[in-house]
Amino acid sequence: ITTRAIAGEQDIDVRFGGDVAGLSGGRIVLPNPGNEPSPRAAAAVRGRADALALRLAHHNETEHVKSLPPGATARAIFHAAEQARVEGIGAREMAGVAQNLDASLIQRCKQKGWQRVEDRHGAPMAEAIAMLIRERISGRPAPVEALGLMTAWRDQLENLAGLSLDALAGNANDQEAFATALRTVIQDLDLADELGGDPEESENPDDEDEG
Repeated sequence: ITTRAIAGEQDIDVRFGGDVAGLSGGRIVLPNPGNEPSPRAAAAVRGRADALALRLAHHNETEHVKSLPPGATARAIFHAAEQARVEGIGAREMAGVAQNLDASLIQRCKQKGWQRVEDRHGAPMAEAIAMLIRERISGRPAPVEALGLMTAWRDQLENLAGLSLDALAGNANDQEAFATALRTVIQDLDLADELGGDPEESENPDDEDEG
């Protein structure tokens, strides 16, 4: 019931099965937690369900695809940042959801080994940026299980793009404005060549002054 309420879609089907949580044809599919899951494991599954429900409630896929830049690194940042945006909104507005999302994030950090990672080869920049976005929107710190990831990236990201990340978080409730602000973050990280042209301009290539 909570998942449907968060998503704002009472008819959505929620099922268990498979190894990965995901959305498929208006259906939320969750990993099977087992017959007697621990409280921590159950909270992590609820967190995955909440994350998907928040995506249904706050995310427009057409707008997201339209805003994607051409560069692979920038696209990875856009995908991670957008998920951080919707989860940050949910964590900020609902304490119970925040706890579930934390449990799911902690589980993911452990699976990825982000607490022990010692260099950037195992510490994706896009995920570190997403952590900083979650912190700013939700007001909740990154978990200690992400210590290695954040040690590898936090100082550099804050020094280069801290102000633009602040502005980004201020646009959390507006997906289009958030995507525009995210381009500034990427520029501040010296990745402007990944952005290509302005996505709005690319939709109107024939709008030129007549001579």
